[in-house]
Amino acid sequence: MAERPDILLIMSDQHNPHILGCAGDEVVRTPNLDGLASGGVTFLTAYCASPLCVPSRMTFLASRHCSDIGVWTNGCVLPSDVPTFVHALGAAGYETILCGRTHFVGPDQRHGFHRRIIGDVDPSLGHIPRATTGQTKVAVEVAGPGRTAYMAYDDAVTETCCEFLRGWRGKRPFFLVVGYVLPHCPYICPKQLFREYYEEVPELPPGYLERLHPAVREWRRRLGWTNLRTTR
Repeated sequence: MAERPDILLIMSDQHNPHILGCAGDEVVRTPNLDGLASGGVTFLTAYCASPLCVPSRMTFLASRHCSDIGVWTNGCVLPSDVPTFVHALGAAGYETILCGRTHFVGPDQRHGFHRRIIGDVDPSLGHIPRATTGQTKVAVEVAGPGRTAYMAYDDAVTETCCEFLRGWRGKRPFFLVVGYVLPHCPYICPKQLFREYYEEVPELPPGYLERLHPAVREWRRRLGWTNLRTTR
């Protein structure tokens, strides 16, 4: 039997694929992600099957459309009898481990993973106001330097992952998923990074809003973005 490699899958949340140095962004610095891209394969036309967190993640795991598995919103539960590719890896002899954010809804918090080495993020972690965790005017207005409970959670995920990798002595190959919350809003980051990027973020080009599709303009209006103003 051919040697089977260990697999490490890293997932970030709400991460625009264009905001990467390796994707041509001239402002953001992403040296570690750029290094991964340069040593591997980048999928330039890949996309999420849903714009919402839970449907997007569950369609990824099940390799099926939302309409096939009945997961339409963030409150939907993926039935436990729906096979995921994690089940397939387990059947192929892999030790499947989950570390961090996955946003499983309902009593089944594994969906094929043999074990979790750190739990999912608690929605009330650090008492982060719900209004700041969406793409709303309020979420943008609280943007600034600081530290949130989401940052602390991601640090714990990284520490747990590294501890696992350093101590791994398994007889089977492993499949490890490391799930991060960031760069999910609220839009708060360390002071050094905030200061570095604040003056570098470009203004919207003239006529940008007028060129948007009417449905997108209405979406922006409902979120309160039409009267946002930049303060410096």
